[in-house]
Amino acid sequence: MSSELKPLRNWETHQAFIPGLSFIDDTYLSSDCTDDDLRMWRDFFKAAGIRDNPDSGVEQFAINFALEKLKSKYKNVQLVEKLNYGFDIQAETSDGTQIQVEVKGVSDEKDVELTGNEADAADKYKKSFYLCVVSLIPNSPTIHLVNDPAQPGVGKKDKLTIPVDVWKVSETI
Repeated sequence: MSSELKPLRNWETHQAFIPGLSFIDDTYLSSDCTDDDLRMWRDFFKAAGIRDNPDSGVEQFAINFALEKLKSKYKNVQLVEKLNYGFDIQAETSDGTQIQVEVKGVSDEKDVELTGNEADAADKYKKSFYLCVVSLIPNSPTIHLVNDPAQPGVGKKDKLTIPVDVWKVSETI
């Protein structure tokens, strides 16, 4: 929904980070719309099938926002999320050191999780691995970079997976 409708999450303000979004034209609204009028319009448009949030909007927004911001801090910033490395972005520091960045987007401030391949990448790359949390999407996006989130005292692991090839070769009783 467009900014004029005062939606809870205003995607129009930072629409550059999600290409292809369309917004309702404000010609439906009179210049003297009250908050109650706007609420009724929002309810009407929702009933007509207009969604509050785009499909995969938070994830897309986070990646695109992070790419733009990281390009101002690092060199050779590349999106590699589709390659299944366990991180989304690869870049270089000013001294040429390679870094790996996993991006997580959230609309509210809440815990984020590194799962499977992501947790493995954090364990593997350690000091060159960063968790990039883009929070408060879309209204007030903010980036937080957490270096080496797998180190003790930073992240916490609630689950420990023991692969079958490990437990199968252990002692049997």
